[in-house]
Amino acid sequence: MDKVWFEILINALGLIGIIAGILALQCNKHIQVLAFKMAEEGIFGVQYILLGGITGGLLNIVGVLRNLLFAYLGKKDNQKMLKISRIGFAILLAGIGFLSWDGYISLLVIFAKVLSTIAYGTTNVKKMRLMLCVTITCWICYGIYVGSVTSILNDSANLLSVLVAIFRYDILPSIRKNK
Repeated sequence: MDKVWFEILINALGLIGIIAGILALQCNKHIQVLAFKMAEEGIFGVQYILLGGITGGLLNIVGVLRNLLFAYLGKKDNQKMLKISRIGFAILLAGIGFLSWDGYISLLVIFAKVLSTIAYGTTNVKKMRLMLCVTITCWICYGIYVGSVTSILNDSANLLSVLVAIFRYDILPSIRKNK
């Protein structure tokens, strides 16, 4: 594949991932957030691998499986299994991160993925959004490192989106309630 078509493919994947990511963070239900996040993480997992970011790619692909399980367990309201699954996925993600070690930048995405595992494993969307502010910032740094312009744009849009969601769903209702 020549360089122009490769760039078009990379950017097309990124654009689709951006849309999924923005939609995810404007949802106020756990299962909806996870559905869009599965699409986003799968797309960016493929993109990172194509760009040579193996650690980020593998962690995102495992994140898709994690979110699928968390969506199922959250729907069943099985808090005990969610807790066990969070621990299991955190260990799995850390192990994959260290096995695909790409220098100290790998620590950033390992931390981000473990924290997002805790975030997505909670059915409290307010707590989830707060933790995602931290993880999204880590992924912006990783996107800069691997040179994924669409990933940087996606995560910047996601950060803005989560901040808007925090305002809409967490701050604004409190203000209205206190009037």
